[in-house]
Amino acid sequence: MTSLLDFAATLLLLVPTVALAQSESPPQMGADLKLVDQFQQTHQITDHVGEVVVLVFGDRHATKECRKLGEGLHVLFHPAAANLPENEGHLAPVRPLRGLTAENPGPNVRVIPVACTGPVPKPIRTVLQKQFAKGSPHVPVWLDFDNSLRGTFGLKEGEPNIAIFDSRGSFRKLETGSFDDSRLRELAAVIEGLRQEAAR
Repeated sequence: MTSLLDFAATLLLLVPTVALAQSESPPQMGADLKLVDQFQQTHQITDHVGEVVVLVFGDRHATKECRKLGEGLHVLFHPAAANLPENEGHLAPVRPLRGLTAENPGPNVRVIPVACTGPVPKPIRTVLQKQFAKGSPHVPVWLDFDNSLRGTFGLKEGEPNIAIFDSRGSFRKLETGSFDDSRLRELAAVIEGLRQEAAR
């Protein structure tokens, strides 16, 4: 597979966006999830209304692939991040939608890494949070200690899992498994389509 960072430079220019079917009452699955991060801050999807949210989650066996995929997706929609250190890259501006400008780029894409640790004793939680804080000192990593994502969406073990929410906080799509260039292209088109939907 080509480098995700190199691939990101041209991907969105090569594919059409994908429009997901809308309904009068979009699914609310997962909207009430509340997870803590490595800094002991609580997060939920509704904190990011106005943005397209992409949860990249997996068990410990999928850590490397989830991180690679999450970083690649972030750079795909925030190209300037490729040339910035991590402490600045997560703040890079979103790529403008076609026809829009950097001053008015359209909805942001928030790629959120989630580690599905499963239930662990509280002292172990503290240890894990310190480990994640050391490994990711700038980007919050949501920690699923209660199998909330597994219970809501299911979990393909050892591989990345992705849940996508639109700008209203409504669940729209689930993808699991490995991502080659073709699947990544399809995923990017879905996300871009949700951005366009929100900008109408």
